[in-house]
Amino acid sequence: AEKKYLSSLRGISRVFPGEVQKNRNEQECADLNVRNRPWFVSAISGPKNVVVIVDVSGSMWYTDIPQSASNNPGFLCNFQGPAEAIDRNTTSFPAECWTYPNRLTLLQPAITTLLESISANDNVGVLLFWHEVSLLGFDRLVQGTPENI
Repeated sequence: AEKKYLSSLRGISRVFPGEVQKNRNEQECADLNVRNRPWFVSAISGPKNVVVIVDVSGSMWYTDIPQSASNNPGFLCNFQGPAEAIDRNTTSFPAECWTYPNRLTLLQPAITTLLESISANDNVGVLLFWHEVSLLGFDRLVQGTPENI
């Protein structure tokens, strides 16, 4: 028989016909929360147009060093470009600059989470700005399919 699903905004979910469930720990139960499932998010939110604007300017390449990790309180490492393009052997930044993530690295999980929430019902576009604005991938909003994201 085909399964039917009923879910509420409070996270209550039922499946028909029912089946015996195994005992789950707290994390497994949290992972099953239907409010985090793409099909549920898509169903309750409706289609949307999303433009993600990402600052890739020089300030995003700063590395904030915790005061407890540096002799210089408030010290910032300013790479002014992708860290992989900088030769660690010839750059005179202290070791802490290579230990702590820069601001852009810290932003990436948030961008990833946002893009993972996009469904095929949505349209999405990504803009990068530094000295000028550039479009990432497409010159317009595109359907939020896995191939486009």
